[in-house]
Amino acid sequence: MACFEKILKQGFKIREFVEDDKHLFDQCMTLFMETQKKFHDAIAPLNAWIMIMRDMERESSRHQKGSLNEIKFDKLIKIEVDRVIKRYRIDDINSLFSERDDIPEIEVNTKVNSFSTENRGKIFRGKYEIAFLSQFLTKLKDDLCASSPKYFDKKRKITFSLPPKSKDSSDSSNILSQLSQYADTPPCLRDYLKRFDLYD
Repeated sequence: MACFEKILKQGFKIREFVEDDKHLFDQCMTLFMETQKKFHDAIAPLNAWIMIMRDMERESSRHQKGSLNEIKFDKLIKIEVDRVIKRYRIDDINSLFSERDDIPEIEVNTKVNSFSTENRGKIFRGKYEIAFLSQFLTKLKDDLCASSPKYFDKKRKITFSLPPKSKDSSDSSNILSQLSQYADTPPCLRDYLKRFDLYD
């Protein structure tokens, strides 16, 4: 949340406490929070499946055949400014890992129900969180810069840009370096760095 606020203020140049920008800032924040919740709802079964699979690997002490890189984000989820379209079923994910037993959907649903809505962004796979942020920012910018915006009152010039999209939008290497300047510094890291006079 704080990261997205920084991107709006510093990257998009939308100022929270400037009268002309306040409504736009609030609108962008609301869209982000609502769409992020929809994204977490849509991606929760996949994250549950991954967590169960990793538990199975730890218990059996062997790595299962197949790679999470085979799960392409764009084929599973479509992001829009105000909505998220889920394009997968658990059977689709199981089919990518045919060398081991399927994870039953009822087991996945039980795991999904154990997630707290407050911490999903912290425990879900970071690669997918970054892919969501990248696609949402792109869609938001595209609409703000459109001659007739769908979600906003008027067109606005935004110079902020993201790295070119790779074939796999969950490839986070480029966007991570681009967005690192907006990242939050957690209190525990600040306290640690202060011990060595590395943080003011």
